[in-house]
Amino acid sequence: MMQENINVMARVRPLSERAGLNQKSCLSVDAANSTIYVEKNKEFYKFNKVFDENASQEAIFDTVAKPIINGFLEGKNGTIFAYGQTASGKTFTMLGPNINEHNDDNGIIPRTIKEIFSVLDAKVENKPDSFKYSIKCSFIEIYNEQQYDLLKKTTLKNNINKIAIYQKATFGKAEEKEVESYDACLKLLKHGWNQRTTASTSMNERSSRSHAIFIIRLATEELAETKVITRSSCLNLVDLAGFERQSQTNNIGVQIRESYAINNSLSTFTHVIRQILDGKKFISYLDSKLTTLLRDSLGGNSKTTVIFNIHQDAQFITDTVSVLEFAKSVKEIKNTISINKSVSCEDVETWKTEVLRLRQENEQLKSHQQHDEITDKEAYQRVMLYFENDTAQTKARRVEIQKKTAEYKRRLAMLSVKKDDSDSDDEL
Repeated sequence: MMQENINVMARVRPLSERAGLNQKSCLSVDAANSTIYVEKNKEFYKFNKVFDENASQEAIFDTVAKPIINGFLEGKNGTIFAYGQTASGKTFTMLGPNINEHNDDNGIIPRTIKEIFSVLDAKVENKPDSFKYSIKCSFIEIYNEQQYDLLKKTTLKNNINKIAIYQKATFGKAEEKEVESYDACLKLLKHGWNQRTTASTSMNERSSRSHAIFIIRLATEELAETKVITRSSCLNLVDLAGFERQSQTNNIGVQIRESYAINNSLSTFTHVIRQILDGKKFISYLDSKLTTLLRDSLGGNSKTTVIFNIHQDAQFITDTVSVLEFAKSVKEIKNTISINKSVSCEDVETWKTEVLRLRQENEQLKSHQQHDEITDKEAYQRVMLYFENDTAQTKARRVEIQKKTAEYKRRLAMLSVKKDDSDSDDEL
């Protein structure tokens, strides 16, 4: 295990066209030294990395996401999420301009999916008989403090165990879909994202009215000399709804209720951060669905990066300073990171023997030209099937033995009772 601070980065969006052509920036951005200077309060803010308005989506991905992905592939949990005021560029950073179109402006999430499959498929190609992986995805939306499964668009009931909550919190089960390729995973992302709740406000034509969490779970198995190494990890890719001021958005009706829910959720998020920094023994993760879901990302077992999206328009100076102050506090949080890995020496020789047998069979088939060639990958799959079947048979045998043992105990108990009755009759 190792302790590591949450990585905090800031991205300054270009001056808003809606703010007018004569708007001036309220910030001085020094990307080279990763600092932002605010004239109003004469304050410098320094982060792990600062991106100015000219930063490309590729540069954002390389700096923000790649270190998290590398850890994820090694068995470390990871989280990336964007935080900021509404219309500050969070969804553009995480997703890009349009999920339904592939272009150079793709955001962190589609680029992350592509990178993960690229690395894993290359490893399978290099080690076809000693490495395998599986990926499952789920997609959760938190809207008005209700959870929705975006792969099915149904409400998830909160199944939190109130007694054991301090140890572990669980959510209603979101559907997990196994995906075998980049295209399949991207299709899943598009399907879910197009069901996300949005609305038009005076600040944002397509304002996200909810938090969206795209979750990727990875399991790998690798044969290394005399050991079988299994790894598992979880990656949360989060697009938070932006906090809003009613005076700026001019929301009405349903949108006012949405704003209240968003601001309340983000307020709890900031409160949890304060509790962690103050060293409180009890952290109120359960006060919102968002903090319950992301508790491992905030002071737990996860490599976490937060990218704060910043308005530079002078009219937003109050909110901009608030975001920068919050970002400054978040970078003080430490997570305790461990690799989710197990090593087993059992059945390795059997595995190797089976692989050798299949290779010999392959050579025989090729020499006789009776059947199509068995590739290394097919051979490996047959080995894994062998072990899965063997494991199933072992479990079945164990259950059978347990049943027989219980039956023997029952019979012995009956015999004991009969013997006691017989002894009583003899005494009489």
